[in-house]
Amino acid sequence: MFRNGKKILVTAIAIGLIVTSATVNASTSIDAKEFTTGEQVLQAFKSANEDGAIKKPEISSIVNNSTENALLEYEKLAMNEVADKINETAPSLDTNQAYREMSYSLDNGATVDLKMYDLAEGEVVNDLDKSETVDNTLSTSAIMPVVTTDHIVYRTKEKAYGDRYFTSEYTYGFPTGTGKVTLRTENHYTISSSGLEARYGSNSKYYVGNVTNISSSWSITDRYAETPGSTDINVLGTLKYDRNTPLGLIRGPYYLKLDTRVGFVSINKTKKVATVKEHVYILRTDED
Repeated sequence: MFRNGKKILVTAIAIGLIVTSATVNASTSIDAKEFTTGEQVLQAFKSANEDGAIKKPEISSIVNNSTENALLEYEKLAMNEVADKINETAPSLDTNQAYREMSYSLDNGATVDLKMYDLAEGEVVNDLDKSETVDNTLSTSAIMPVVTTDHIVYRTKEKAYGDRYFTSEYTYGFPTGTGKVTLRTENHYTISSSGLEARYGSNSKYYVGNVTNISSSWSITDRYAETPGSTDINVLGTLKYDRNTPLGLIRGPYYLKLDTRVGFVSINKTKKVATVKEHVYILRTDED
């Protein structure tokens, strides 16, 4: 738990507010800029937010006195901190859940939405029992509070041998409300007497607002899980995109990296069923 969420979260405050850098004086030379590295911008925002109540003129002043490279570096540093704070909550599906939706709210107005579901191949979310319950058992953070956690309970905890898919969806909403990007990654796998096998992955990408040059890819990083309790299978989805600034510049690239992991919990070979646990890990921009 952190003493002052607004103070510590300052590293994320300008992720989207920087997009409002139309106030930057284009005639000012780069040499005249006070902040030339992302770390300098980060420290400037921390200092300005010392009392936890940073003002818009202070934000504009920092942005106007930062080079484009420094702003790009800073945004990546801030996005890494967002990833770290999400991973602290260890977002996952428990063994009794088929669907879970988690919303995170940042002090600067940015939002992160995570959706996770694990279904039989060919089954869709609309097929689920819609008796939803609210689960507030996750520990909350002053930096990245969990606003709500809804889930739909599995009809059965044990899953029969056969083909399934685990889907994770990560939406990042820009703080100024100017847009958002979404990456959906599917981990298609098989349960058998040998354990779990990742067959293939798939990606979907969506965006709203000042986003350009968007692309996505996926890769299987762990194909087999054969030891109950200690192994999992992984499909990594990656979203790459640039953003247009109000001055007509292109800033980027930025990355969302979503690792979908299916853990092998237990197996009953007599009943031909297994128990799995799915979780999501958000990679930092400097992680592979």
